[in-house]
Amino acid sequence: ATPTAEANTPSAGKESRVATQLKHLLDFYFEPFTLQHNRYLLDLLAKRVGPPEDRGPWVAETILGFECSLQDLKGLGRISSALSKTKASAQMLYEEGEDLHNLKHLCMSKDGQLHLETPLEIRCFVAAKGANPNIVSDVVRYLAAAKEQRGQAPPGTVSVVSYAVGDARVDGTPSGQQREARVKRQLVMHHADFVCLQGLDPESRGEGLASTLSEDGYGFACARGSGHEANSIFWDRSRWEQVGVRRSGAALAVDLQLIDDAAVVVRIVCLRPRVPQKGSATDLQELFGAGETDMPVITCADLTLVGGVEGACIVPELAYMASAAQEVLGEEVVAPVAAASSTASKGAAPAHWNASGFNKLHTPDAVLFQNAAPVAVLSGHTEGYLATMPADEVSKQFPAHRLPIVAAFDLHPQQNSSADAKSSTVGRQNSTSQRKTVAPTTTSQRRIRV
Repeated sequence: ATPTAEANTPSAGKESRVATQLKHLLDFYFEPFTLQHNRYLLDLLAKRVGPPEDRGPWVAETILGFECSLQDLKGLGRISSALSKTKASAQMLYEEGEDLHNLKHLCMSKDGQLHLETPLEIRCFVAAKGANPNIVSDVVRYLAAAKEQRGQAPPGTVSVVSYAVGDARVDGTPSGQQREARVKRQLVMHHADFVCLQGLDPESRGEGLASTLSEDGYGFACARGSGHEANSIFWDRSRWEQVGVRRSGAALAVDLQLIDDAAVVVRIVCLRPRVPQKGSATDLQELFGAGETDMPVITCADLTLVGGVEGACIVPELAYMASAAQEVLGEEVVAPVAAASSTASKGAAPAHWNASGFNKLHTPDAVLFQNAAPVAVLSGHTEGYLATMPADEVSKQFPAHRLPIVAAFDLHPQQNSSADAKSSTVGRQNSTSQRKTVAPTTTSQRRIRV
């Protein structure tokens, strides 16, 4: 061959190096936690597999039908950069690069198509029954889209992220820094009006997380109790301004007024209640504002100390508030129980049932509301998926031992919404669910089998 012909022919060594780089990138992007928090991949997934069949996440059987090409992934900057280094086709890269034969989460066929092989679940937004589809679409876009495609928040709606981060121990070890990075990724994934973080003190161990949100345009208030107990509320400064704040120990309530409409005021409450003691109810009554019945109230609660969401009814101020997840999803958001031996250095090791070896599960957190109506809620995972998740994967997907709860509300609900919410509350109080400490049901197990 002439020198010119040789110069125009991609070298096998170059193709092999590109294939190796692509292998590392594909292993990274399709790692379950990264896939769950990558907007481009979630959008591609939704287009390829469609909406979930049930009011919950995309389950393993559905996602295992997902396939794409390398060209479909050029919207990911690093993959686009790697592909720009060669003119070789995907088939040629597959033939020349043995690394593409050994992908961690994908399988590449000879025609260059990528097929997902790791059984996993992906959380997705679920619309409330009867919600206007156009409003739901606008709300989800505002919450989940990149800043350039976000647009304006739909009029009359608010959104909230609630996350108990008190167990996300931050230390100087590589694993501790990685956990903090994952928590930050979870927090910036959804641009909500309000972010409530139970267990976070911006002036102590939570300084890094608070700085991340502040840089993203959030103001905040904090309440501190005894020891390291603290709760913080963040709000989008471009849409809301603080007009009032109430504290009761570490429990916090902030009144926020919409900048574009002074008539819209919402009370956001962030707390970790305990089993009521004699004489303690008055403080919470003042926090919630007894007699202020017309104001929309959204409460983000870590309910671990009262036995989880099922125990919310023993706190008088919460007893008649409805649960957003219960009303929209038909169930609360489940998380693995952290083992008593979990430490900052070991991460979020799950507790197991001795007999079955399944992970123990509970429902520790809730977003409760009154004088509003839910529009959409981010689903949790199925019990079978969580109960059988390997311990190292639990540590990766649950850096704070919990899942953030994301919900959007209509501040001008229809007249019958209060009746629906009351029905949902009664159902929650009377629930006999054993989800806090049970192994997965047969149905849940069957949904994740491959």
